[in-house]
Amino acid sequence: RATAARIEAEEKAATGALAAADQRLAQIATDLAHAGRLAADAQGAEMRLAEEDARLAPAEAEAPARIAAAERAVEEAHARVAALETAAQAATEHAAAIAAKAQALAGQIRAAD
Repeated sequence: RATAARIEAEEKAATGALAAADQRLAQIATDLAHAGRLAADAQGAEMRLAEEDARLAPAEAEAPARIAAAERAVEEAHARVAALETAAQAATEHAAAIAAKAQALAGQIRAAD
């Protein structure tokens, strides 16, 4: 009788262990499927990044020349601004001289009347 109870207890424990192992196996299968989806997503992302890198490579290769051209254009613009500021200053001084002459002439005309 004790042997039958022990066998029954061992059978019950084995059944429980088997159920736990089946549950763990199902979880592993779920985790493996999830890992497979993640790997596929990662591979797709890598492919998209490689395609984008290939599309951007020509622009990246042109960038130094374009930057240098832009820097030259900025330097030229600064030089033109400086020249225009000098010309504006000269024009202002010339206008002031003309205004002074006009006032002097106006004063002479008033004095002559």
